[in-house]
Amino acid sequence: MVVVKVKIKKRKAYNADKADLLSLLLVIYIYLPFLGNLLNHTFSVSFIYEYLFYLVIAACMLICIIRVNRKGCIFLAGFVCAISINFLVASYHHYVLVEGLQAFVGIAIPCICIANRLFDIQIFLTKWYQFALCSVPLCLLAIVLVKMRLADYSIFTEICVPNVFILSYMLLEGAANRVQIYINVLINSLLVLFLGGRMSGIASVCMLLFAFLFSARVSFGKKIILLASILFFIVLVFNNLYEIFFWLNSKLKEHGIYSRSITLLIGQLAGKGVYVTGRDVLYSLCIEYVKGRGGLPGGFGVPLFITSGKYYYTHNIILQFLVSFGIGGSILVVGMMKTRFRFLRKAATKECRRFLYFMLFSYLFIGMTGSSIWIHYLSTIFIAVFFFGSGRQYQVELPQKSGLNRGMGRRLPNEENIK
Repeated sequence: MVVVKVKIKKRKAYNADKADLLSLLLVIYIYLPFLGNLLNHTFSVSFIYEYLFYLVIAACMLICIIRVNRKGCIFLAGFVCAISINFLVASYHHYVLVEGLQAFVGIAIPCICIANRLFDIQIFLTKWYQFALCSVPLCLLAIVLVKMRLADYSIFTEICVPNVFILSYMLLEGAANRVQIYINVLINSLLVLFLGGRMSGIASVCMLLFAFLFSARVSFGKKIILLASILFFIVLVFNNLYEIFFWLNSKLKEHGIYSRSITLLIGQLAGKGVYVTGRDVLYSLCIEYVKGRGGLPGGFGVPLFITSGKYYYTHNIILQFLVSFGIGGSILVVGMMKTRFRFLRKAATKECRRFLYFMLFSYLFIGMTGSSIWIHYLSTIFIAVFFFGSGRQYQVELPQKSGLNRGMGRRLPNEENIK
């Protein structure tokens, strides 16, 4: 009996080590675009190496878990079949292959990781949260690189936005160390708002506001005070926005920092029109494509095809659904999500549902003007957890209960999962 208990204990520790490794690999997957941006702009290394890193992560996951559950295998096999059929049917084979492979690499890693019995959402959230708290030096590095013209403005999107998401989620769930979280999330939000992409900055601010307004730890009075303060601030500065942005832009230039977002906003306030980096043309082409096909699905590679290789995706989640799945397919996907949400009301804890809702809410802001559902980490992880998670994975507890605020508190897998 003693020998059996020792073996069970060793087995549980072994599985816990694997669960830790899977979570760590998924966190690396989230921040890998930051490394890719760094290699590409600072060291002039091709983005192809970023996808090689993705393949290395996927291989490590497969070695770690050996197998993926049936739902995950069926989905990935179906995904490959869809790309193959699309490649054979469409005339623009190269574009189908480019977007299809990007999409498969982007969605396969979260599916491989999450669609197995060892993955633990709580351990994953813990590691992501702790990395975000310790990533301020990387944010400072990004400022230095941008100032030296050795990095692109998007580097702030790739390091700050994931930090804002997980820190905002911790605020939503009422985690401890709230002062430390507020300081970190404000630093990241301001950096991406002023130095990163415009919509990424707006999305980050919305994440933080959403978390604060819907947090159970924040009293109703404080929420009213915050809303009143925001309204007062808007009224106070609205008539002087041009002067404020011009002054702020001048101060940044004095320190050798160029803010693309502020420069574009100054031009917009000066009456030069809204600069949308060609998205208006892209949106028009996508709408015409959908109309021309009568709402039938186009699959992969369509944005590249209709823009002669200029745009990899539609930069709008609604248009991506319509272009890729067609009108009928989009309705079917929405129906499947509605059915799955009904299932999760019973199968998942409130904390898990809030995590999924918050992830979906956050991605919708980003997905309306950029990215793709197949490559953005918020979308791909949401798809994997939402459709391929197991009953045990959906039992996410409150941070106070799970040890999320007590260092690297590890939760061993249940005995039922170590057979």
